[in-house]
Amino acid sequence: RGGPPEFYRERAESLKLSARQHGFLHAVPADWDQSRWEAYWAAKKSLPPLPDIEAGDYILDELFELGAYRTDAMGNFIAVSFQEVDAFARVTLRISPGWEAELLVKLSREYVKGLHIGRQPLGIPPYDGGKLVPVVSRNLAKNLEE
Repeated sequence: RGGPPEFYRERAESLKLSARQHGFLHAVPADWDQSRWEAYWAAKKSLPPLPDIEAGDYILDELFELGAYRTDAMGNFIAVSFQEVDAFARVTLRISPGWEAELLVKLSREYVKGLHIGRQPLGIPPYDGGKLVPVVSRNLAKNLEE
């Protein structure tokens, strides 16, 4: 079965984490009038760090070229479909219809996860300078406080 070369397989986690962090930064939290990214720029603060990517950053570029997410009829964020990625791969010839297309769908899913985390006003960035930040649900947080 064809899959990514070992070189990229080892780096896929940093690509997925970067996509999730981008989604978090692009999210507009409830009751805000701008995205977190725009808020950092307006406050002249440095952005939270993004993971170092040794290789494969072109796939993130393709994610944003394709459009990192869609919305459904109810306005919910959803990941791009395999059909959309397949069409994108065939039309542009910039990614392979195999493992790169599969990774592109996974990156879209991670981006959408980041959007959901970022919409919470007290959302915690998925990545914080070299370590994955744990995400604690509201219910678990309440239980920990008691």
